[in-house]
Amino acid sequence: YTDFHRSLVQAFLARATMTGDQASEVVAAILTAENPSQPVPKDSITSAILSQHIADINEELSKFDFEIRSMRDQKDRSTIWALVNSNPDIIIQGATHHNADEIAFFRRLLDAMFETNNTLRAEVMAVRVNDAIHLNKNPPKAASEEVPEGMHAISSGGLTMKGAEDALKMFVDEGWLEKSRGNWYTLAPRGLLELNVYLQQTYNDRSATPSDEEEDDEDERPAGEKRIKDCFACKELLTMGQRCEKLTCPVRMHEPCATHYFRVHKDKKCPGCQKTWTGKEPVGEAA
Repeated sequence: YTDFHRSLVQAFLARATMTGDQASEVVAAILTAENPSQPVPKDSITSAILSQHIADINEELSKFDFEIRSMRDQKDRSTIWALVNSNPDIIIQGATHHNADEIAFFRRLLDAMFETNNTLRAEVMAVRVNDAIHLNKNPPKAASEEVPEGMHAISSGGLTMKGAEDALKMFVDEGWLEKSRGNWYTLAPRGLLELNVYLQQTYNDRSATPSDEEEDDEDERPAGEKRIKDCFACKELLTMGQRCEKLTCPVRMHEPCATHYFRVHKDKKCPGCQKTWTGKEPVGEAA
């Protein structure tokens, strides 16, 4: 574990996320700085070389419950890397510099995305800007909830409207959330990478599976159906993309993954229930 690895970790600490190209450029710059007489071109840092450097770093970071993880962008499938806390016991991982009111606010944002705005008929998994701001107040029971070790106790009824706006801006700047042109907040790649385990544990009920007897006209999800789903094609977490037209079918795909999948499977049938896949049932803010 050398100064090269330490410099690369510092680069990740200074950014919420890096694309594969950005990370390769940083690696090339660090190597060039170490030996200016032999500049290293960015194009020489292949994905395999980058992955090996990160694997070496992760071996050291694992001692401190940190890890550099990657995922593919849900829209264009480019690789995104982020330094994340790998300890699933921390509720809002890596966010302990926020006070308890801000963390409670962030939890309510997650509840709005993955419970309120994630129904059988509309898997939006996002929250409108105005709705997000109005989640600023702590419910009465929040004052008596146990506060995780290392965090300040909740000492107020929550955030002011201005405090909520400032907190939302911080969450965006830190890479937890992203704000769309349509004025929706969704989890950004860093949030998806770092909170994956938390989301699965919090919003998926694994105690039962959907019954074939459930009717499609039910407004609520069948008991036990997973709210957090993976893409059928790439197996990564999905919060935007396409869904099967059958409401109780769990198959979901990212837009690019669906395009690639049905380029091969030209029958355009859902791989789960065999119903025709139209691509017209969205997951995300379009829902």
